[in-house]
Amino acid sequence: MVGESAQGYRESLVRGAERFREAGAFTAVDEFLAARFGEGHREAINGMVPGAFEQAVADAETSFEAELPALLKWSVDGPKAERISQPVLAVLGDESPALSPRFSETHEFVLEWMPNAEGFVLPDAAHGLQMQNPAGMAEALAEFFRRHGM
Repeated sequence: MVGESAQGYRESLVRGAERFREAGAFTAVDEFLAARFGEGHREAINGMVPGAFEQAVADAETSFEAELPALLKWSVDGPKAERISQPVLAVLGDESPALSPRFSETHEFVLEWMPNAEGFVLPDAAHGLQMQNPAGMAEALAEFFRRHGM
């Protein structure tokens, strides 16, 4: 969580975990994914990966009770990120900035802080990169791995 949007994003994650405890898995997942995929999110997500919404509901406890608290405790800054010497493909969905400024802010920080980061903007995608444009993401990864001998 970096940039001007960091505090708001942090607060939204805390609210998501609170909603899980208050309203249950279905409501919390529904609200969480609506904020990241927009209107029609259930149908869109299930259209990309059949059963994905239902699986997210089934996995909600892990997401809200284990992953989110860990994410909220984790931090990275320039000095830590500068030590990452491996090649990094920093991917931003071209539709992500319309969802939240945090996507562009994070992308810019990764490019600035990590010495071997390469930026890539994936067309026709937002937060669900590999689900929204799997062929484009696969092509970008294949090219990145080809260039870096992986």
